[in-house]
Amino acid sequence: MSTERVERLLDAAVGSLPDGRPRAPQVEMLRAVAAAVDSGTHLAVQGPTGVGKSLAYLVPVLDAAERGVRTVVVTATRALQDQLAEEDLPLAAGPVDAVDWAVLKGRSNNLCRAALHALPARRTQQTELEVAPAEETGPRDDPAAVAELVARSTT
Repeated sequence: MSTERVERLLDAAVGSLPDGRPRAPQVEMLRAVAAAVDSGTHLAVQGPTGVGKSLAYLVPVLDAAERGVRTVVVTATRALQDQLAEEDLPLAAGPVDAVDWAVLKGRSNNLCRAALHALPARRTQQTELEVAPAEETGPRDDPAAVAELVARSTT
């Protein structure tokens, strides 16, 4: 993935906000995430509130999704999960061609590999399943759509 491309995508996403322009720490994180996605390595990044971390990691991940690269983003809180699904993903996906994403919320709000693979068998036990396909503007309850998305991501 081209660093210039993801920087342009970030510019477009952030530029759609009032007085929006990328911040230096946000661009630094964007470059690190893009490099990690390209090399297939893990990356842990932290930063203070207001840096724009969500867009800094979502833009390169969504850019890679256009090429078939699959990514799982795990959050520590439901609030961040909701922020990503309702605000940040639609904003970051704006300049990117259509991609699919799903929000999975289980009893403990954690997703591990075993739970991901067991999802189709356990879907009736899930306390809440929401899906936000690219063609829709917001999440919807549809366990079958989640199962289909998970099936595509595990093959």
